[in-house]
Amino acid sequence: VIISILIVCCLISSPGLQILYTLLQNVSGEEAAAQSFYQTYFCDILQHIFSVVTDTSHTAGLTMHATILAYMFNLVEEGKVSVALSASSPTNNQAHVQEYIANLLKTAFPHLQDAQVKVFVTGLFSLNQDIPAFKEHLRDFLVQIKVSVGVND
Repeated sequence: VIISILIVCCLISSPGLQILYTLLQNVSGEEAAAQSFYQTYFCDILQHIFSVVTDTSHTAGLTMHATILAYMFNLVEEGKVSVALSASSPTNNQAHVQEYIANLLKTAFPHLQDAQVKVFVTGLFSLNQDIPAFKEHLRDFLVQIKVSVGVND
């Protein structure tokens, strides 16, 4: 519970985002601790980040959110998260994370088409080594969310 509270607090301030990013980088350097950490917190961190990023009232920190997300997707893509993140898909964390994010977004934004979500989730993996492109992909998706719900900012 304490870690979840810390994660949420970290996601709403620039210093907090930097602390979270540094934590993730440091954890990845300690293999034994990293796998336990990922199994316990990886999906929760993703969920909280997407909750903040897709909240239309929260606009600050997109660059750092994109950097953290790209780093996390890269960890999965490169197999650095080797512990099973899902009991139902113990050998394929990338497929699990793709499905997890897609379901998260479909639940939060039921008006989005499956194709929109699929293109977005695929881009999260294909662009994770190019932070500016990743950020632009994220921003484009946020615009789609606003347009789909009729928010005019």
